[in-house]
Amino acid sequence: MREKSRHKICNCGKTTLLYIDAPMLAEAIRGHLATAYTRLRGLPYTKMDGSKARFYPLIEAVLALKKREVEDGAVERLTAAAIPIGDGLCIGPEVLSAAVRCSRSLDWEAAQRLSFCQAVLVDEIAAGHLCCPAIVRNIEALRSLFLCVPAVSRFVLSGGAVPNLEGLAMPFVLASNGDDISHHIKMKNGN
Repeated sequence: MREKSRHKICNCGKTTLLYIDAPMLAEAIRGHLATAYTRLRGLPYTKMDGSKARFYPLIEAVLALKKREVEDGAVERLTAAAIPIGDGLCIGPEVLSAAVRCSRSLDWEAAQRLSFCQAVLVDEIAAGHLCCPAIVRNIEALRSLFLCVPAVSRFVLSGGAVPNLEGLAMPFVLASNGDDISHHIKMKNGN
């Protein structure tokens, strides 16, 4: 199935993220479907061809949760229900600000898991044969975007088994690092 998206397409042609829909959010918050639609209004979404359902990035939906819902386990339920859409490890810069906002809203344990994942990413870049100025220039954006890799998202938001971070790191960097990230960072910094 091909996706239609309100996301800008990244340099690999497809952004891969974990997505949820309104019924998944309603179930995770143990609330009404209308409440879920209200929370998701205004968020970027993807539609699958032949389907009327809208799929919203998990990292955006997590930001729509209320504190009591988070304390009640909604993040874990939502993460368990989320589905990956797209193939490959390309994460486009259009989700950078959401990734940063999501990482800033994490509880202490999730923030520690994210810090661990980011440390492995940086270690793999530093030890790799492809460590070069083009990658180092974008290291902060890549660290932030690493949260969006489906296996990393699941681990950071819900805990559980540590994914093969070493195996994910360099393919993610190669797929996601590009001129569009540099351009996005320059635009954010006003350069």
